[in-house]
Amino acid sequence: MDNNKNIELLSVMMRNNSNIKPIKVGENLYQTYCPFCKNDAPTLLIERELQEYHCFSCKRIGNVTNFIMENYNTDFMGAVKILTGKEASSEEFRKSLEEYYEMNKKAAIFYNKALYSKEGKKGLNYWKDVRGLSDDTIRKFGLGYTGFSDITKYLKNNGYTDSSIIKNALARKKDGKVYDFYYNRV
Repeated sequence: MDNNKNIELLSVMMRNNSNIKPIKVGENLYQTYCPFCKNDAPTLLIERELQEYHCFSCKRIGNVTNFIMENYNTDFMGAVKILTGKEASSEEFRKSLEEYYEMNKKAAIFYNKALYSKEGKKGLNYWKDVRGLSDDTIRKFGLGYTGFSDITKYLKNNGYTDSSIIKNALARKKDGKVYDFYYNRV
């Protein structure tokens, strides 16, 4: 992970809350006190490579944007402004957000179609049999499945670059190769 280009969750959390004193419990895993539930035990886990947190007490999960939204009681755009220091009115910033939304919309449609493909049967069975969801609910919320690794190829065929797909957290780069971030997940 190139920390010069990404805003690191752990750094942002420590800067915004003095109670967060992480203890390394794994290669990329840290444990600390949750700033949201004020539990007496360190129940918050931070996965540094994935840039996500999860509290086992209050069940909050998220990434750096979620943390800023909750910590500052703001919406998504407010969090983006805080994190980037940019104004949403700038043309360049607006275009990057439009690309972000369009790419995520295409990915959601791709994953939903994959759910109803032959390869998606496992995911569809999970949503229907385990979670008890109807087709109407699955379609309404755009639920999907990533049983095979093709989103990067699909998005590149739609004009997106590796770097924009990685920046959008739909893929990651490891050993010089770009891999889909989500694989075999609903």
